[in-house]
Amino acid sequence: MNNNIQVIIQQFLQSLSERNLTELIHLFSENVDWYIPGDEQKAPWL
Repeated sequence: MNNNIQVIIQQFLQSLSERNLTELIHLFSENVDWYIPGDEQKAPWL
């Protein structure tokens, strides 16, 4: 596993165990592009 990913996971778990919401939210991006597989003709909300 990439060292950078390990550091982020460790920060996440540490903040989670401390219930430190301020630090937790800094680990997430504000912008996320979700990909949901499926047929958009049958389910246009995808």
